[in-house]
Amino acid sequence: MRETPVVDLLNQFRFADYSERPPRIDRWLRRPETFTAADAAVYQGSGIDVFALGDAAPGFNEGLRFFAEWNGLPAAHPGSLPRIGATPDIGRAHQDRKTGVMPTMQDSTHFRAPGDVDTFFGLGQRISQLTYNFNNRIGSGFLEQRDGGLSVFGLGIMKRMEESGHGGGRVPLRRPDHSRCAGSRRQAGDLHPCQLPRDYARSPCAKRPDWIGWLCARRPACRAAQRRLHPDGAAEHFSWGIPNGMAYGAIG
Repeated sequence: MRETPVVDLLNQFRFADYSERPPRIDRWLRRPETFTAADAAVYQGSGIDVFALGDAAPGFNEGLRFFAEWNGLPAAHPGSLPRIGATPDIGRAHQDRKTGVMPTMQDSTHFRAPGDVDTFFGLGQRISQLTYNFNNRIGSGFLEQRDGGLSVFGLGIMKRMEESGHGGGRVPLRRPDHSRCAGSRRQAGDLHPCQLPRDYARSPCAKRPDWIGWLCARRPACRAAQRRLHPDGAAEHFSWGIPNGMAYGAIG
């Protein structure tokens, strides 16, 4: 962990402890000056270079407030909490021994229309999980009995993520079932379904590899892939990716 950049892709930074009045995380977000050097040292000693927040907002206005607060804290402490906006920022956080903060969402209910993808990208959002446990306007949730994939609205959101010019050099990739069983993420906000090395090598993603990874949940459609998600499979996956230009890898 000391030799390579480490990103925690799902970490709320600090859960609210309601025995504190107010909870420390609320105090940090609303009064950033209360985040001290001692607080920063705890995160710097964790071995994690970047914390992706993985929270959720029930609507557009709540999303605006979330990103306003999480832009304020890093802005007040650029020397210890740099905001992560692009892939090179991760390497810099690791090299400089700082704790990067990547504003992300574990759901996408704050998107009212495809144009909101641009709005929140401009506010710093770099990852947006399309759905969480239950159905939303975008598509089926993890716990739902029937997996209906993405809705028409969801396809519009995903298309905007793929076609937007924010990240530069994005490579669109479509797949008929829009499965969430396996995924590759080239740049924040991109959602490119790719599978294991032999699948990835044939895909448009392979033209400019950057992030490679796969996600497999407890769904019938994922069972075959689950059998391959073991240490040997992971070693094969990343052993292929590194000499082919992979900068970062992730398994979930």
